Amino acid sequence: MKRLILLLTITLLTITAYADSWTQKADFGGAYRYGAGGFSIGNKGYVGGGNGYNESIMDDFWEYDPSTNIWTQMANYPDTVIGFCSGINFSINGYGYMGLVNWDNNYPHHFYQYDPINNIWNLKTNCPDFSLGCVGFAIGNYGYVALGYWYNNANGANFNDVWQYNPVTDTWMQKANFPGAGRGFAFSFTIGDKGYIGAGDTVHYYNIQQPYFVNVSDLWEYDSNTDIWIQKASFPENYVGSGTNFVIDSKAYICKDTSEFWVYDPSINAWNQLPNISNLGNQFDVGFSIDNNGYVYSSNTDTINKFWEYSPTTGINQISNPIKTTLYPNPFSITATLAINGVETQLITSLQIFNLIGQEVKTIPIINQKEIIINRDNLADGMYFYKIIGNNNETIAVGKMVIQ
Repeated sequence: MKRLILLLTITLLTITAYADSWTQKADFGGAYRYGAGGFSIGNKGYVGGGNGYNESIMDDFWEYDPSTNIWTQMANYPDTVIGFCSGINFSINGYGYMGLVNWDNNYPHHFYQYDPINNIWNLKTNCPDFSLGCVGFAIGNYGYVALGYWYNNANGANFNDVWQYNPVTDTWMQKANFPGAGRGFAFSFTIGDKGYIGAGDTVHYYNIQQPYFVNVSDLWEYDSNTDIWIQKASFPENYVGSGTNFVIDSKAYICKDTSEFWVYDPSINAWNQLPNISNLGNQFDVGFSIDNNGYVYSSNTDTINKFWEYSPTTGINQISNPIKTTLYPNPFSITATLAINGVETQLITSLQIFNLIGQEVKTIPIINQKEIIINRDNLADGMYFYKIIGNNNETIAVGKMVIQ
């Protein structure tokens, strides 16, 4: 076997694929529901509304505090006649906004502002077009509502209009239409000063009284400063409702109803599939982020009211103090030696090894050692990542190795 000495000079290296983690938190405080709404304001998250068993209206509304892992019931969503189910929700400047879609183009719709300081709801001016499956997002000081469709047994329509909401004047202004096909149940998110809408489905008719739906996967970026849409890399899979998303560190994370988990990085305009999240369920109603964590409310019947926290920042991020490590042989079959230079041995506590899906598979204590012997033991063939941990539990070096 060819012996390869790998010299790694580690400076600003980032490896995130293997250290992301999901943690189950306290169950949502209310009863089972689907079609709930939610958002985050500051360091708190909010979930409420939706329909319960037998389509019952659920108007209770809850606040989640990640620092205590406690849910607290707040003022009920005010519309007890129609309620809230699969509507739009976003937050702007310390206030939350939720609105009901216009089902079948027959029912009235309302738009409310939630004030968390006073724990009250305020009725606001209706959006000129709340259609079934429309999406909402916020950029800076403004909210946006776009797309949607309506249909019944006779006919239907897909919409691609976009409306901007000004909370100061409580008014709506129509903006440039969405350039893609009109659709419902797309996903939407905001990264920096750009809004994004992607995927969903469109309604069509074989003949009168027989609607059918076609999935779409295109992704578009909206620049609110220029009122221009630009097409981006399409979502790699179909996506229609029953999913959610959140944004962390200028990346969007999409939870699909098939338990697939994807991340979009606008800086390189690329999608990357992350490890499957089947243990979380397959019906995700609400997603939001607080600080550097994402949160997801799962409402499918197998994981009723489960609430999850996603932490992508537990991995190896930027390392400011470069050191040198030499791993030999690499690849290896039975044992390898990791030599460490550029750091005092008393500052090192352990070597951790991870597989490609982020599972920690081995930990080796380090006590005043410049060289560490890595035994293969029961590790399978393949590529692994390692990180060297300092005595303050910080990561001071990273690298990769291959077993064959």
